[in-house]
Amino acid sequence: MKTEYLTMWEASKVCSYSQEYLSLLSRRQLLKAVKKENKWFTTIPWLMEYLADKKPDEVIISRKKATQLLGEKRGGIQKKYWVMAIAVFFVLIVVVVIFSQMSNKISVLEAENRAVSRAQTDALAGFDSSVLEIPKAKSPPESGSKVSQ
Repeated sequence: MKTEYLTMWEASKVCSYSQEYLSLLSRRQLLKAVKKENKWFTTIPWLMEYLADKKPDEVIISRKKATQLLGEKRGGIQKKYWVMAIAVFFVLIVVVVIFSQMSNKISVLEAENRAVSRAQTDALAGFDSSVLEIPKAKSPPESGSKVSQ
């Protein structure tokens, strides 16, 4: 089973100690805890063990709060993943709709382009290309001929 670590802020919600005091207890090694990335983490059994020594009357209340906190923590994570999954689903739907609309527009433009091309081809089929021919200019005199003065 995976160990569920609580931040000192979460642990402070379970017992009557503040986050700062729990961190101090962790630094002094009075409360079992681990330090990860400059943050102290503890577990519910470690917290209950400390409370059983210092405040035995608070252990039962703290266990109920801890159980409730862990339930909310797990539910919050599951809720976050569901929200993310739904958001991704809607983004995919939007992308598909936009893609299909763009595809339809491209198809319409291609059809229009083919129609214009056919019309141009038909118009050019009956066109006399000799009309476009440029008449030849007079050629310059030959270089070997004598010019009279």
